Amino acid sequence: MQKLNCRELQRAIGTSAWDLSNQILYEMCQKHHHHENDEVIIAKVLLIGRVYSAAIERRKNVENSSSMFYWREVAPSIRKSKIDVWLNTLKMFDHPTSILDFRILGATSLQ
Repeated sequence: MQKLNCRELQRAIGTSAWDLSNQILYEMCQKHHHHENDEVIIAKVLLIGRVYSAAIERRKNVENSSSMFYWREVAPSIRKSKIDVWLNTLKMFDHPTSILDFRILGATSLQ
């Protein structure tokens, strides 16, 4: 694991020009926090992917990048995953830096 230096840590916790767009995405995820409805899953994957230029259909091995890819592959995979269990675990932290503190203390996974 890479060591943290103070400058990088301060920059990571500081403010940035992306804070408002991140806040909007966080609010969307808070409002629609479960991963049981395919429309919710697809909306979150599409919007987050577009904002961060990480659209899932840009993967090298995607055979079908049409909208059916989201309905047939993405939504069912996320719905069947344990992402809600993992995200519920995060609720025990009252602040993002608490998660960072947890990881610094040696935890590498919140499973």
